[in-house]
Amino acid sequence: MYASKATKLQQQLANVTKKANEEEKKHRQAEADLADALQAQNPPLLLTQVPTAGAGVAATKAPKFAQQEKFNGKR
Repeated sequence: MYASKATKLQQQLANVTKKANEEEKKHRQAEADLADALQAQNPPLLLTQVPTAGAGVAATKAPKFAQQEKFNGKR
């Protein structure tokens, strides 16, 4: 009786291990697919495509607006 119970438990362990390995394989494949998709969506910049500091600053500078008179305590 103990031998049959041990065999049954070994089979259950083998089934659980097999399922866990399959799930881990799916997870690794999904991570690889995601990395590939992100790489295709945002390819690395070549050295010739890197913006210079001057171009980057000019593009991100906010436009200037006329300032209202400063509050001096009187209205």
